[in-house]
Order: sequence, then C-alpha cells, then structure tokens
Amino acid sequence: TPSAILLGAGATRYFLALLQAAIILVLGAAAFGVAWGQPVAVAALVVVYALVGAGAGLLLGAVCRTADQANSIGIPIGIGLGMLGGCMWPLDVVPPAVRTAGHLTPHAWAMDAFVVLIDEGGGIADITSQLLVLALYAAVLLTVAASLLRRTLTR
Repeated sequence: TPSAILLGAGATRYFLALLQAAIILVLGAAAFGVAWGQPVAVAALVVVYALVGAGAGLLLGAVCRTADQANSIGIPIGIGLGMLGGCMWPLDVVPPAVRTAGHLTPHAWAMDAFVVLIDEGGGIADITSQLLVLALYAAVLLTVAASLLRRTLTR
C-alpha cells in the first residue's frame, strides 16, 4: 500500500541518518576526544535532527524524477544550507543579516544546540527551543513529503 511504502522509505532514511550520527559521535569521541555533552541531550538532538534529515530526503525524492536529479540538486542545496546555517563556520563571525538568514535553516538550530551542549555544558532544558524548532521543521518536511509521495504513488 502507499502507506507501507511511505513508512518504509521514511524509516530507512531515518535509520540511516541515525547510523551516520552514531558513527560521527563515536568516532569524534574515540578518535578526537570530542566531549559532546550530556548524553540524554545529545541523543534528543540527534533523534530530532535525524527526523529533519529523513523529511528532507523524502521531499527531495518526491520532487526529483531520478536519482541523478536528486544528487545534482540535493548535494549543492545541502552544502549551501549547511554553509548558511553555520556548519562550515560559526554564525557568530558573520553579519547579523546572514545570521538571521542562517536561522531560516534547520542547520543553524542544530548547530546552536550543539554549541550549548559542547561549549557551554548545557543540558536538555537548555536546548528545548532548538529541539522544538527542529521538531517543527521535521513535521513540516515529513508532512509535505508524504503528501507529495502519496499523490505520486496513487496515480
């Protein structure tokens, strides 16, 4: 059924995002000594941000007709949004207008949360606003993607 296909595709993307995050967290801690912060807060952030990634992946799959199109579009968009959102450099070093524009991306909210956890020693209560914004991004992306994919599957 279309629902089973959507659930399978979404779950696959979600678990791949979680696996990638786990590799980064473990490798960062083991090989580079990164102290990510309080484990419960880090886990909450990763779980919610992986939902954003799954939603974005499904949306890209819904609007692209081929895998080549998805790669051609997705990679530059991902890099561009990552740059704008502070994944390449801290948003503290850019002009206020760029900082504001960066916070139109989920990347900036995730980076803000990681800064609080890693640099400031914060916990889950300290990143609640970032988690809520990321959850909203995830809900919107997943809803739009599911709607578009369901329409495609039922044609």
